[in-house]
Amino acid sequence: MVSILRDIIEDNPKARVRFHSMMWQILWTQEPLPVKSLNAIRCNFPDNELSDVKAILDPMGALLSGIVDVSTPVRALHASFYDFLTNPARSMEFAIKMEDVHCQLAWACVQVMQTGLCFNICQLETLYLPNSKVTDLDCQVHEYIPAHLSYACRLWAIHVQEAQFGRNLAQEMELLLKDKLLFWIEALSLLKVLNVMPLHLATITSWLEVC
Repeated sequence: MVSILRDIIEDNPKARVRFHSMMWQILWTQEPLPVKSLNAIRCNFPDNELSDVKAILDPMGALLSGIVDVSTPVRALHASFYDFLTNPARSMEFAIKMEDVHCQLAWACVQVMQTGLCFNICQLETLYLPNSKVTDLDCQVHEYIPAHLSYACRLWAIHVQEAQFGRNLAQEMELLLKDKLLFWIEALSLLKVLNVMPLHLATITSWLEVC
């Protein structure tokens, strides 16, 4: 597999840095995401050097699925590929080192929510009906809450829990909860996962107290 990667990845430090960065994003994202969503999240990384993930993923069709169809989640064609990448003895210069990836993913999720959440996000005609009575609600949720925003709303606290403490991240989280708390609750309700909110808030509180 090393020989395959050597054929795909240019033999220069910049290309390998981009490969490593892209792979750890895919490895530590909590659920597979399509190229479009990976790109939308990546654009919010604090030190983003690659605005278009297709620049690194396009040549990797032999190793990853979901490269051609931007709506299909990106996955390794063989589960052993992830084990290979995290084993330096096998993957050599392509080995993925565990850095504070969750901090970047947490930061990106916060930015995605800060930008994407708003009042009546699905533009419903009335807010006086329970969700179960809204016609074609699933279609409206799919249209107005894209996959990367859905991911951020549902899973951001997991990345926060695993991230090293950073004052900038803590401040961004404070701004988010001050500005968009009710909009986040609305989105969770529309996504039918409102039950995760208490656990998320408890996780965030615990992270702040410990740090």
